[in-house]
Amino acid sequence: MCIWTAILLAVAAAPYVDGYARAEPGWSFTGFVGAYHNDYNSYLAWMRQARDGHLLFKDLFTAEPHGRVFFHPLFWLMGTSARVLHVQLLAVWHVVQVLAGVLMVFTIYRFCAHFVARRSSRRLALVLATSAAGLGWLTNPSIDTPWIERPIDLWLAEANGLRGLVTSFFTLPLALSLLLLSMLHALRFFRDRRRKDGLLGGVFALALAATHQYDMVTLYAVLGVYTLFALRRRLAGLAVTVGISLPFVIYSVAVVSLDPVFSLHKASAMESPTVLSYILGWGLPFFAAAIALATPAVRRAGRDVDFLAVFLCVGLVLLALPIGFQRKLTWGLHPAMCLLCALLVTTAVERITKHRGSPMAPRVVQTAMLVAFSAVCAVGSAAFLRSLLERNAQPSPGDYTPAHK
Repeated sequence: MCIWTAILLAVAAAPYVDGYARAEPGWSFTGFVGAYHNDYNSYLAWMRQARDGHLLFKDLFTAEPHGRVFFHPLFWLMGTSARVLHVQLLAVWHVVQVLAGVLMVFTIYRFCAHFVARRSSRRLALVLATSAAGLGWLTNPSIDTPWIERPIDLWLAEANGLRGLVTSFFTLPLALSLLLLSMLHALRFFRDRRRKDGLLGGVFALALAATHQYDMVTLYAVLGVYTLFALRRRLAGLAVTVGISLPFVIYSVAVVSLDPVFSLHKASAMESPTVLSYILGWGLPFFAAAIALATPAVRRAGRDVDFLAVFLCVGLVLLALPIGFQRKLTWGLHPAMCLLCALLVTTAVERITKHRGSPMAPRVVQTAMLVAFSAVCAVGSAAFLRSLLERNAQPSPGDYTPAHK
């Protein structure tokens, strides 16, 4: 796993290194990868306010009068660290992005380990969750095609693990880690009734609420529906997770709803991709996950697979709800799909190679087949990385800025 983590970090660093290396004389690379500069600069503005000594933030990109009412612990810690350590904000940004990426990789593997005992399944699930993309590279949409009609792996940062890792949304890998950890400990509390797991689930949920509030909808919905299947036996676990994190969620909702400036962001609904855009954007892991859930032998190969079924079904329902930010709830579904996909593929591969003559032959053939399947799933990710390098060669507004003299 450490080797795979190092490979992923090297891949994720490539567009940044290339961006800095391509800076022309008199110009500086902004340090951001991905076409989301409005978001990046908003995060940077919050960090700067914290660096300047503010605890509560305001929106610096509006002339509308409003007070300091917004508290974001992560950006406050990052800005405060820049002030205390006397380093640039972007230096802190990149360090946090690396740490969040490492945490995401280890958390995905730990999450997978709860559901599957076979090491081959865990490893394949990890590789797919961090490198697989959809079938968008096959579609070649015209420049006039609306974004919401294009496969999500061509444009949506939340589409898959690699996009979240490479683009400058360091909040995504961190949020995914916290989401999976909260679910994992809540699930363990459901099973074993250990108070420690209940408290950890609540603490991770609180950290998630303070990092990426959108994912709280997914967390509460999945745990709530899963609890209904066991009725009162699991209500205590749900109460602990929700009870610890709910106060910060209420505060966040109040700020977004009541503040005259932040409420404008709530009023502007995000366009949601089409059903076909989602399916093509998830690609093979989506189809394999559906087959896995419909195959009893595959479901028996894992533990608590019913939770993964609830996770995916609830997540898909949330994407169809008209709540204005439903496309944000895509984040988290991809690892669950990849885990089910890995269960299906490893089960099928083992059956195919079961009756080979030499004891080494099945293992070699199995490894070759799993590597080949992973490579096929990663073609879209390779195309995505190539597009980032091409963007650096022909930069768009915001990628480079005049250098300070």
